[in-house]
Amino acid sequence: MRIPRVLIIEDTPVTAWMLQKYLSNNGFHATVEGDGRRGLAVAQADRPDAIILDNNLPGMDGFEVCAKLRSAQYSGVIVMLSARDDDRNRISGLELGADDYLPKPVKLALLKAHLVALLRRVLTTAPAESPDELRYGSLAIKQSSREVRDGERLLALTDKEFDVLWLLAKSPGLIVSRHTLSESIRLMPHLQADRSLDMTVSRLRRSLGKHHSGREHIKSVRGKGYLFNESGWD
Repeated sequence: MRIPRVLIIEDTPVTAWMLQKYLSNNGFHATVEGDGRRGLAVAQADRPDAIILDNNLPGMDGFEVCAKLRSAQYSGVIVMLSARDDDRNRISGLELGADDYLPKPVKLALLKAHLVALLRRVLTTAPAESPDELRYGSLAIKQSSREVRDGERLLALTDKEFDVLWLLAKSPGLIVSRHTLSESIRLMPHLQADRSLDMTVSRLRRSLGKHHSGREHIKSVRGKGYLFNESGWD
């Protein structure tokens, strides 16, 4: 069986480190995001097998992240963690689509046991078919052929430019972190990755042209990453 991919959305550094280290040492591929909005964007783009979701997050709380994931047809496991272990919060989390709701501080061995049990459903079921084409007005992005068209105009994009566009366009209006984008197109080391990513986005913007209002179709969010603006295509 392949290694399960787990996204930890947790804003307390010590807790996030502890969860990531334990899971990574116990048969999981674990990554961390510390903000609700960034975590949502990464989850929608990467579709991990499971998400460990703190309830109290900056940017967007865990309840809202959970609801948005389920409304976006995310079918993986969601385990919510919260210091608020009262029945009302537990019921709210489960009603919004969480598979489990565990109190903090969580026992790591117990969390692992819950994850393993819940992941049996995900990893033994055929994955949902991902969309091959994204459309926003006149813009069509086709993954299988790696073609991008604006109406009849075929855009000449490099592989890296296409990968960045696909990742951003899969989560329109949401910030995708620079780290996620750099990892997706395998840019290393870190300083070179930053420069290369900026250059890739700059070339991609030129290919896409301007929004009809004069704004860029790909917006830079200082210190966080980039987001795709799906409006403005005829």
